[in-house]
Amino acid sequence: MTRTVGDRRERDRATLMKEVIKVKKVSLNIYLIIVALFTSSCSSAASTVQPASTAANPVQSATAPLTPTSTSSPVPTTTPTIEATLESMATRETIAAYIDKGENCETPCFLGIYPGKTTLREMTGILTHLGLPISKISDKGVDYYGIDYELDNRLSMNVTFIVQDQQVKNVKMDISMDTSEVSDARNWPAFSPETLIDRYGTPSEVTLATDWGPRSYFEMNIYFASVDLIVEYNGYNLISRPSNSMVICPLRTPFEYLRIWMGKDPQYPPMEAVSFEKATSLTMEDFAELMTGDPDQACFTMNEEVIPKLRENP
Repeated sequence: MTRTVGDRRERDRATLMKEVIKVKKVSLNIYLIIVALFTSSCSSAASTVQPASTAANPVQSATAPLTPTSTSSPVPTTTPTIEATLESMATRETIAAYIDKGENCETPCFLGIYPGKTTLREMTGILTHLGLPISKISDKGVDYYGIDYELDNRLSMNVTFIVQDQQVKNVKMDISMDTSEVSDARNWPAFSPETLIDRYGTPSEVTLATDWGPRSYFEMNIYFASVDLIVEYNGYNLISRPSNSMVICPLRTPFEYLRIWMGKDPQYPPMEAVSFEKATSLTMEDFAELMTGDPDQACFTMNEEVIPKLRENP
């Protein structure tokens, strides 16, 4: 019996040792598996960090194109200034040629703007092309467009365009001269009496007027009915009255002011005055011959008794 019990105990001990060894083997395997899993997870975590560093590069490349944009900002400042200067010079030359030779006009017009023919759109196109600022007022269905311009030779001009039904009906131009300078027909040859007579023939009418206020005033109006043109020449201290007659030489007289009406039925034409024939006892043909002859001899004598006063003496 004793032997049998000892044998059983030995057998149980051996069985227990086998189980312990088996458990240790299992534990070791589990440990190795855990280590392997941890190692692989670390390596995969390390590998997932890599794209983060590469993702930073596209941000830099996205900001890079901003540099060329900043270099283009100062470009548009110089060209408009040059164009404005050139346009101003061209405009001055165009207007000077018009005053000197009446260019761009076969019949009375202003720089290609013909009363009774030119439309409002055409008019504004011409003036805008020349860079001339245009003002506008309206009254009783009539629009008045105006421009002002000053030339270098102390000559300034104001032009009014009377527009109705989208068409230029009349043009009125005022030209004034600086009285500190000698200003005769040589400063505005396109509108001197001899130029107009050469171009349009003998005037249909000439009228004269004076005023003996604080300063003597003289006015001469030349009418060309065939082309709907009236030109008024006037100024102060142009005449004297040593006796009952006065001598006037229009081609050498330093007129201060010209007013020109173009078109049919102009608004506010010259005031009524005395005809040239009545004031001088000469004819229209005589006047035309005088004005187209020797400028130094282009003179006539007026009888002051037949010249009306335009204003009352103070």
